[in-house]
Amino acid sequence: MSNGGKPVSYLKLLKQKKYRDDTGLFLAEGEKFIDEIPVGTVLEYFISQSYSAKNPGFVRHTKENVTVLKDSVFESVSANKTPQGRIALCRKMKNSLTSLLADKGNTLYILAEEINDPGNLGTIIRTSYAAGAAGVITSKGSAELYNPKTLQSAAGAIFKTPVIENADFNEVLPLFAQNGITVYAADIAGAVSLFDTDFTKPCAFLLGSEARGLSENALKLSGKRVFIPMPGGAQSLNVSAACAVFVYEALRQRIKKEDIYYAKSNSNI
Repeated sequence: MSNGGKPVSYLKLLKQKKYRDDTGLFLAEGEKFIDEIPVGTVLEYFISQSYSAKNPGFVRHTKENVTVLKDSVFESVSANKTPQGRIALCRKMKNSLTSLLADKGNTLYILAEEINDPGNLGTIIRTSYAAGAAGVITSKGSAELYNPKTLQSAAGAIFKTPVIENADFNEVLPLFAQNGITVYAADIAGAVSLFDTDFTKPCAFLLGSEARGLSENALKLSGKRVFIPMPGGAQSLNVSAACAVFVYEALRQRIKKEDIYYAKSNSNI
């Protein structure tokens, strides 16, 4: 254990995307979030003196290295306004599109084109996990998966749902078609409502940026354009809300009645 020093500057550097990219490491915060991290992902824990005093058994029982920081130093390192006293230094996860498409047991995917807001991206990942989607693929220009705000919004779902970053949709969209997966573009100008569309077969939902929607190129490469009815008169939905509407309509179509009751009885929501 240590009371700080060199690790502090190291942790502060990891607040920068460039350094996270260079090292392949990131920081995770939040007790519930950290508790969901898979074994072998955490390299080291950094905890505050206050946390150490309240949780004396943590240092004794954890298998990873633990560095204790003064409370003021810990607060300067934390990305949260109200730090909970524990930060995990983690390895980035490695996911591949090849392995994702090779799993024929789950055939529902989310394609996110230039989702710039990390909170929206995190919520999309969390929603996709909740609905049982196979994975999320983000295009170049999207928010970073390991941005603290993305991690906070995803609430641990990044460890449960594979996420592939910075994909070239010029290559990805044709690849989905080659694998028999229909890509449905969420488009307000689409000709068919999602409620009149069959999502029981392998499919992917293509969602566009908050400000511009989907690019013309992505729309051309997608299989079909589908809209969400908005009889109230709104011009659009938040992209993470749109994601929830699409994935849960697909889930509604696919799930068996007995499975609905099982999911409800085992839900902690």
